[in-house]
Amino acid sequence: MKNIIVGSIGNSRLGQPILIWHPQKHELNKPLILGGVHGDEIEGVLLANEILKFSIINNLDSPFTIIPTLNPDGFVFSKRQNYAGVDLNRNMPTKNWGEFADNPKYYQGPSPASEPETQALLLILDKLKPSIILSLHSYETSLVLHNEPQSLLNKIEALAINLKIQCADKMNYGISGS
Repeated sequence: MKNIIVGSIGNSRLGQPILIWHPQKHELNKPLILGGVHGDEIEGVLLANEILKFSIINNLDSPFTIIPTLNPDGFVFSKRQNYAGVDLNRNMPTKNWGEFADNPKYYQGPSPASEPETQALLLILDKLKPSIILSLHSYETSLVLHNEPQSLLNKIEALAINLKIQCADKMNYGISGS
């Protein structure tokens, strides 16, 4: 890919690198695609990697900064949480951090941004200041991609246009730290 920077934003709890693909070293405000926040939601990792593959095969300048797997330990073990049992999606230092912790599945950690993965993400967000963050998760319906690399970005655009946007404070269950 043209003018691409490949690196690591930090390491996971087990020391695995958290990889980042960035279009240009000092370019700010690019949209960020974030996959693999929950290690058992592989669709986000697969989609982020498909976008990378499409860009590489077609030798394109990617319009995105991409972190394919924020939670590499959870991904390796097919586990929602990181190796310490923390749901990284709920470990962010938000106003409502710790408000909801009654389910171990959603354990937000001992303190806001206690996890190395969260700390690495916060540092890169501060450095790159993305214009928007597209965090790829799995829920009820999965996006299935076929072998049509030419139309991948068109599919993503169409998906984005038709997405049902839901604010965290409007969800029908408690969300802490996200």
